[in-house]
Amino acid sequence: MRRSYQWIFLIIGTVIGAGYASGREIWQFFGQGNGQAVILFGVLFSMCCYTMLSISFQEQSKDYIPLLTILVGPRLAKFYDMMTFVYLLSMTVVMIAGSGVALQAFQLPKWLGIIVTTLVIICTFLFQVNAIIKMNSLITPILIMALIAVIIAFNIKFQGYQESLFFSKDPMLLAAIPFTALNILPLLSCISAVGNQIKSKQEVMFTSIASGLVLSVLSLIYLTSLKKISEHIERFDMPLYALLQQFSGIIVLSMTLFIWLAIYTTAVIGMIGLIARIEVQIALSKKTIAFWLAIFILPLSFIGFKTLIQYLYPLYGYLNLYLLLTMLIYPLKTWYKDKKK
Repeated sequence: MRRSYQWIFLIIGTVIGAGYASGREIWQFFGQGNGQAVILFGVLFSMCCYTMLSISFQEQSKDYIPLLTILVGPRLAKFYDMMTFVYLLSMTVVMIAGSGVALQAFQLPKWLGIIVTTLVIICTFLFQVNAIIKMNSLITPILIMALIAVIIAFNIKFQGYQESLFFSKDPMLLAAIPFTALNILPLLSCISAVGNQIKSKQEVMFTSIASGLVLSVLSLIYLTSLKKISEHIERFDMPLYALLQQFSGIIVLSMTLFIWLAIYTTAVIGMIGLIARIEVQIALSKKTIAFWLAIFILPLSFIGFKTLIQYLYPLYGYLNLYLLLTMLIYPLKTWYKDKKK
């Protein structure tokens, strides 16, 4: 089971990026609903994880193309392969836009924070990129633990009025569907890369259930906190800062540093994925491609973190609905085929 915990952290680390940690994703999809939608998300997420892990284990995969081909067929696999590129590009834009918001805590104007982060990313590709990948594996657990600590401390400290999280006239259960669909594309790339390291079906089952359970519980606690200060959230691009107002300056700056590092490393990893695709088509060095990519992304980042998440994330959620459906029915199809044999 020790190996299962490794996959659980991998899955949770993939989902809990800077967008999730900022609170904007949670509020975007679940802010108008209640905890029932979050629980449904946990169930759907576990089912999708089970499908992805099962196929990865069965195929002993090293990349996501075999999984896509099995799930949607060779033609649609090409479409989702292209969507992965577009997703990486837009994710990098969102991360750089978020860096401008985060660095405002250090009294930097938003535009300057975006430019500084872009320059740091360009400089990264002039030196050692692999170190950033290792750094991300360290930063993500720290960010998750810090986020959990802040949310729990806030709920202990804040005694404001709280409406029932599970009983309301409009639970908006359907919000769980695009939110799950949004998260399966990056997860597909992540899980498929380690398929040849999964050793048993027990690992698959335990990892799937535990990942969905942990994410749904964390999301419930986070949503509970945000609901308590709902009247203040729209003042902030990152709702997390509405929570952090209750804490000392050192905690605010520490969380800002963690979030900025998560943004930076996520953006660099996104750039690595983009460069890997582009250099196959264009005979240019990685450094040159990184420079021109950054120049292309920079003006798009000024659209704004909140605006980009508001429009792009639901769009990706809806575009992935068919892929989500195939993941949910795959175990049933497999069971039916086995029964007929």
